[in-house]
Amino acid sequence: MPTRQQKQAEQRASVILQVRAAQITATQGAQLLQISRKTYYQWEKRGLEALMAAVEQQAPGRRPQRPSKETQKLQKRIGQLEAQLKTAEETARLRALIMATRSEPKLAGTKRKMPQQAVKKKPH
Repeated sequence: MPTRQQKQAEQRASVILQVRAAQITATQGAQLLQISRKTYYQWEKRGLEALMAAVEQQAPGRRPQRPSKETQKLQKRIGQLEAQLKTAEETARLRALIMATRSEPKLAGTKRKMPQQAVKKKPH
């Protein structure tokens, strides 16, 4: 159910539209609203400015809304967990690299024995 203020606003808007449509004069509109003609023109100006502001070209879609406190808290926690995951993945990668280097034969700085079959003796 509309409040008293809403009913008054609707009545004012209706009178302003009637005057703008030349159905009644500004003087008649002011009399209907029980105000002076000067006050009527002030209300008309404010109403038309508000109407223009309401229908101006705006960015398409909804306005971006600020995330709720709970959403902000969850986003912060996600960031923390992603950082922990990245650290864990890097640790696992380094651990695998270390394990791989331990199991490889040492090539640099060591002599490997050749199998007996491949070694040929020089005749004297």
